[in-house]
Amino acid sequence: MTLLPPQNARCLQVVLWRNLFASGTDYCALYRLPETWLLKGTALAALDENDPVLVHYEVECDSGWNTRQVELHCAHGTTHQQLKLEVNSGIWHRDGQLLPDVQGCLDVDISITPATNTLPIRRLRHTSGTPHDVTAAWIKIPELTLEPLPQRYTNIDNHRYRYESANNFSAELEVDDQSMIVRYADLWHRLALYK
Repeated sequence: MTLLPPQNARCLQVVLWRNLFASGTDYCALYRLPETWLLKGTALAALDENDPVLVHYEVECDSGWNTRQVELHCAHGTTHQQLKLEVNSGIWHRDGQLLPDVQGCLDVDISITPATNTLPIRRLRHTSGTPHDVTAAWIKIPELTLEPLPQRYTNIDNHRYRYESANNFSAELEVDDQSMIVRYADLWHRLALYK
């Protein structure tokens, strides 16, 4: 994984978020490629005062915002792990092995970044007041475990959504014109935007 953008990529915006619950930041760029979308970022967090974590991530989606590929590099203390996933029409593979628990998921949800909330928001094109249920392949950090997570997105207005997940979590999300997070309750706040 390289920090350089891919060839033929047009950068739509770069966001820097502050992670308020784990004393960290996330630098994420949104790219448009000829036939796909790409989120590429680096997240830093302190899971506690003696538990730093660094994650480089890339999520590639097809033109309809369905996840196609995910790549993560996670440094947790002195432990370094890598995760590569390939998705084809909701069929997930890791290192060529089928992942039956997340079959049918169209979205990935990486726990250390708000970037992946963009996927279902962009794909579903919500109308106000209408809830939409999705199940995301949830990647826990720093474990890099993968499990299905049912979620609901309800559009409040053009730039606000109510997010609920099956693990009894809910939050209001404020997004910009690219459906990237501006404010994620009291957990994430956008610090800077380049476009």
